[in-house]
Parts: sequence; C-alpha cells; structure tokens
Amino acid sequence: MLDACRIKISHLYDKLSSLSNSRTRLLPHQIEATYHVVTSVAPRFILADEVGLGKTIEAGLILKELMFRKGFSRILVCAPATLLVQWQQEMKNKFNERFEIINRSNFQEAASSWQKYPRVITSIDFIKNPKYGEEILRTRWDVVVFDEAHRLRRDYAKVTHAYGFAEKISNKCQGLLLLTATPFRGKLEELFFLIRLVDPHILGPYTSFVQEYMMRSGDERAMNDLKNKITKVMLRRRKIEVGGFTKRHAITVRLELSPEERIFYDETTEYVKREYNLAMAEKSRATGFIMIVFQKLLDSSTRALLRALENRKMMLENKMHFPVSSFMDFDEDDFDALEN
Repeated sequence: MLDACRIKISHLYDKLSSLSNSRTRLLPHQIEATYHVVTSVAPRFILADEVGLGKTIEAGLILKELMFRKGFSRILVCAPATLLVQWQQEMKNKFNERFEIINRSNFQEAASSWQKYPRVITSIDFIKNPKYGEEILRTRWDVVVFDEAHRLRRDYAKVTHAYGFAEKISNKCQGLLLLTATPFRGKLEELFFLIRLVDPHILGPYTSFVQEYMMRSGDERAMNDLKNKITKVMLRRRKIEVGGFTKRHAITVRLELSPEERIFYDETTEYVKREYNLAMAEKSRATGFIMIVFQKLLDSSTRALLRALENRKMMLENKMHFPVSSFMDFDEDDFDALEN
C-alpha cells in the first residue's frame, strides 16, 4: 500500500518519471515537449515536428508519463495500416508497454477486444468504417493517438469518414495526440478543423475564422495572431532548430528501361489514363481509384500489377463488377494512403 502511494505521487518530486523507464536515447526537444503536454490542464496537442525528429518516441514518452501522473490506462492508437507493427514494436521495445493490434484480419474473433484490451493499436482505414468504428466509440478511452493526422481531412462542405470518426472520439477522451509533420497543407480551412479536434474553442466559430483569417490570409498581422493561437496547442520543431543531424544529399539515379519494359510501361499508362478519364466522366470514383492503384503498382511491383490486371480482365470478361460493398470505405483519404 505504501509503495502504491509513493508511486502515485512520485511525479510531484520527479518531473518526468517516464525518463527513467524508457529504453532509448532521448533528445532535448522530446523531453521538453513531453513536459509541456503532461503538465498542461488538458493533454490535447498536435505534435508537428518535422520528419525524422521522433514523433513516435515523443508520443510514447507522453503516454508513459500520463499513465504515471493521471492514471491513464485505456489507450487507443490509430495509425496507417503499414505502421501498426512498427508502433507495437516501439511501445514494447522502448517503453515496455504491450499493445494489441486489432484490424480486419482478427476483428471477428476480437469483436469485444476493445473492452478486453486496455491498450490497442488499430488502422485509421479500419475504424473509419462505421461497421467497426461504432464499437470503439462505445468503449471508454483515456487518451487517443492519431498518427499521420493530416489524413483527418475536412472542409466546410465535406467531412471524410476518418475525420468524422476522429471528431466523435475526440469528444469522449481526456487526452488527444495528433501526430503529423504536415499540419498545414495550403488550406487554412483544413487547418481550422484539425485544430478544432484538440480544442474546439481556441479559433472560435467557423464564420469568425473565415472573416478574421481566411479572408485576410495576406495580412501579416492576422497571420501572426493566428500563429500565436495555434502554438498553444501545436508543438513543432524543425531540424535546423534541433541540430545534431547529419546532412543528407539526394542523388537521382536514372534507369533505362529495356524495349519490352518500355512497351509494357507505356501501354499500361495509356490504359490507366483512358480508363481513369472514363471513370471520372461517369462519376465512378471506385473505378478511378482502381486505376490509381494500377499506376502505383506499375512503379513498384510488376508481378503484383500483372496479377491485378489478370483479375480485372477475368471479371470484365465474365461481365462482373466489383461489388459496392468492396468500396464502401472509399474516401478521399484513401488517396493519401496511396501517397505514403
């Protein structure tokens, strides 16, 4: 009992208990960010350090410290599907915390796992589907993390499925961490809705934001005022500020295609272009999405592309169509997934 009480109040005397419990070399900016978040009234922030500055480690430190200080035990991490295992390994190897991965492959056998497991990692593309997301929303979470949070896109006219889920769950958790190296991608409107997830009041109503900032985007005074507000909930460090990184030099290596490869590349590109334009004219976004996948495969895996083309040829010959249910999750943020 005495040990339990000592651990519970240890943060009053030890500024960051998680530092002595991590298994990795920590950088000063990560420690600074962790202290800033965990000592705030509400641990709801956008971690927007540049690529390569260790946002995952930063988030892990914050999660560990929130466990010590606030007794947070139920944690949900939402990340792109390709990063789930990496997140699981980072949390285990560097912070000795076990997280369970839940996705489509094990959802049937783990339908009640949202309550069963206190720490879960899942895919953004998985939970944005209401079929799976509603179960998560009925579960209590102390803190939720969104990696690659720039994929939570929204503007005034359109709400993506991913953003809709994030908005709902943000109202149900005490802590919220949005990780992204590109919080601003040229549209102040999208930035407004991203900020609103962590603090719905800091930028005021949407109509006021439009008048004060969007209509005055060229006004230096207005932009400085906006920056000052945003920095209250966004932590961003650049490599030039942090220092200590080896300078990298990019080298472009040109590869010549063989005559057979050139014919294959050109004919596939022409096919993709023709079918994509036809799909857009017919407002068939699903088919357009397939064409984009084909083009991506052309640049990465010829074998996978051939298999995909053979499957499509077979379905067209049999006068079959991709079932609508296969694309019920299709959304604008799926294009972002292809870019990663």
